[in-house]
Amino acid sequence: MGPRNGSVRPRFVIVAILTCSLWWRPAAAEGDWRWSASIETARPTGWVQVRENAIEGTRLSFADDLHVQHRNGIRLDATKTASERSEWRLSAATYTFDGTTVLSSPIFFNGATIAPGTLRTATHYTHFLEFDGSYRRRFLAFGRGGGLWGSVGGTFMLLNFTLHGTVAPGSAGSETTEAFYVQELPVPVLGLHLDYPVGRHWSVISSGTIGGLPRVNSLRREGGEVRLKQTNDALSFGGAVHRGHWELSLSAFGRHYAQDEQSLEDSNVIHLRDRGLAIGIGRPF
Repeated sequence: MGPRNGSVRPRFVIVAILTCSLWWRPAAAEGDWRWSASIETARPTGWVQVRENAIEGTRLSFADDLHVQHRNGIRLDATKTASERSEWRLSAATYTFDGTTVLSSPIFFNGATIAPGTLRTATHYTHFLEFDGSYRRRFLAFGRGGGLWGSVGGTFMLLNFTLHGTVAPGSAGSETTEAFYVQELPVPVLGLHLDYPVGRHWSVISSGTIGGLPRVNSLRREGGEVRLKQTNDALSFGGAVHRGHWELSLSAFGRHYAQDEQSLEDSNVIHLRDRGLAIGIGRPF
């Protein structure tokens, strides 16, 4: 299905300068806020396939078919200390990825036949956003503010995926965009997070989250019932250095985002996996 009202609206960008792989070690008094920001780059893999009615979409690999080599992102994170052992965290992120290839044969996407020639994948920051919220509680405390935390929360993705190519004469459709965000549902997420001091100014940081929905009725209609399955998993490991009120971090991460929408009208599936690096900075506010 094509986008509604064009795309994910640019006003979301104000919120979407986004979540951090950075951790601020809680040594502040109750009620304090901590802010952090990071930039990241990753190598994406996975695939996308979009059917419209009887026209089965071509399964397109991000790496091999679309030649998408990089996914970049910006993250902003805000944490509110609730007590000595608990905190609330709000996050937002925006991503971009693109790639260019030359088609030797036609492909099918969202009911459109795209002719041989140059094909560009272009998903910009205003078209790929993520919003997260969680409650975190510390199970174990280590020296100098470290600890092992558990979290429960949710995440919501807004993805408007676009291909730019030449629509073949006689194509049944002309739309080369799929608005995955139209069918997206909030996804519950559980996590474990480690901040382990290894010196006066250094700590090891690690985080793992798992989220998903089994195939459920999305409560939307497109030629009948729409069934939706989603996945949002992430894992990161790195280190942080603390100097005065400031903290700098560097971490490696891996993520998996998937949406599988099935109805009489559509069969739209995306699996986006990436591995990359993030560098961040943060301080209390």
